[in-house]
Order: sequence, then structure tokens, then C-alpha cells
Amino acid sequence: MMMLFVSCDDNKKTVKMPISFKQENCDADFDMFFKKFASDSIFQKLHVKFPLKNSHLNDDYNDMIRKDIPLSKYTFIDFGRHKDAMKNEYDKFNVEVKKSKDSVFYFMKGYDNGIMTEMKFYYDGSCWKMVEIVDQST
Repeated sequence: MMMLFVSCDDNKKTVKMPISFKQENCDADFDMFFKKFASDSIFQKLHVKFPLKNSHLNDDYNDMIRKDIPLSKYTFIDFGRHKDAMKNEYDKFNVEVKKSKDSVFYFMKGYDNGIMTEMKFYYDGSCWKMVEIVDQST
């Protein structure tokens, strides 16, 4: 249980905070973390490092343009749809995940299309965070 102490002049008040107010523990196992990250919009926003680094190709596909995403402009990414992306009529893609000790690279690679996006996750010692999106789609 969390306690909050408030002081005005010499009057002290104790307010009990609900258990749901406590910050949720983050799982060190990426697969467990990602299961919740992929399906829970609130959890996802809490585990994105803002401003989120975001790069994409320019209109000529020659140069990368970086335009970071602030919290106010971020929208939920429904990773749940990705597992069936090869069943799509259009915009089919495979997902490949490469893991190292403290980082994970989540690749979306198109099938007969120009989809090529990489999302980077980093473990900071206490929790996983999505830290960057690099979209090289053409």
C-alpha cells in the first residue's frame, strides 16, 4: 500500500492510495513484456521512450528523414494483427525478431511489396521500452 503525506501549515494528513496506483512491475523477459505491450494501449504508451525516434525515407527514397513522435501524437500500434499479416490480400509481411542481451529488433519485411520497418526495443535494467522506429518502406 502506498501512503501520501500532505502538509499544510502544521496539519498533516495521510491518504491511502489504491493498489492500482502503484507502478506495475515490468517483466525482464521480452516475450512476456511484448505480449502485454502488443495488446494493451495504456501499457504500450507507458513503455515507449518519448519523444519516440522515428525515421522514414523521403519521397525520392534516397534519404532518411527523422521526425520524432511526441506522446501527444503517438497512436497505439496493434502488433496483434502482425501475426496474420501473411494472410492479408494486400500488404503482406513477415515479422522477424532478433534479440540480444539488452535490445530487441522487431522487423516487418514485406512480401512482394515495399514494406520494410524496424522497431527497436531497449532494456534499461528495470524495464523494456520501444525507443525507435525506422521505416525504409518504398
